Amino acid sequence: ATTAATATTAAATTTPLQDVLLGAAASSISVCVMIPFDTIKVRMTTNNGRGIAYRGITDAVRRMIKEEGFVAFYRGLPPRLASVVPMTAIQFAIYEQAKIHLPTIQRSFDQWRLRRQEEGNNKLPFLPENNNKSPWDHWDWGTRHTPPWLSFLYAGDAAAAEKKGAPS
Repeated sequence: ATTAATATTAAATTTPLQDVLLGAAASSISVCVMIPFDTIKVRMTTNNGRGIAYRGITDAVRRMIKEEGFVAFYRGLPPRLASVVPMTAIQFAIYEQAKIHLPTIQRSFDQWRLRRQEEGNNKLPFLPENNNKSPWDHWDWGTRHTPPWLSFLYAGDAAAAEKKGAPS
């Protein structure tokens, strides 16, 4: 059963170039399907750019087709494709390759960790004190709310709490 699953996985994997192309195709289709709805939304919120308010979605659609034609729904398509497609294609390729390579990296890390434990060196260099704890576990949650290594995220909240006299 394991060899069949491995063969299926190996056959189903794609190259990074294929992942980029698939991501580009998916985002292109998505943009082409969604841009008419976005155009209607923008026209309704900006009063048609000419100060003429639409009475609703159906009124906007009817008037856009009657006054400007069906092409009006896709007028902003080229810049949208130019901005969305490359980003999504790269993101999709990175995600797909990460799904393939992260389990291998995890196995290598686990093997390294087991070797260190067998050698009697149980402590990991990047965690204080104990390798069975995450950085979150090393924080005394009873006395403070935000670990110091996360406090930069809450700088505004910490300043406000200090003014009120509460622990940050």
